[in-house]
Amino acid sequence: MDLAVFGQMFLNGGIYNGVRFLSPITVKEMTRNQIPGVSSQYRDEVFSEAYWGYRWAINGTKRDGGDLFSPEAI
Repeated sequence: MDLAVFGQMFLNGGIYNGVRFLSPITVKEMTRNQIPGVSSQYRDEVFSEAYWGYRWAINGTKRDGGDLFSPEAI
């Protein structure tokens, strides 16, 4: 599956092209912090909280490559 299609499916709450692939609760769980209180380090930066969902870095900060997040992003 193309990554853009996969991302759009998440933005649509688990639906793409009228077909439900993930339940709303699955999308919610995949995009909430699954490891609260766990610190992390990325190169020289130390973060007091890692903010990882299932496979997604969420509520994060810019890294070396910058970011493409809008203010409305999860």
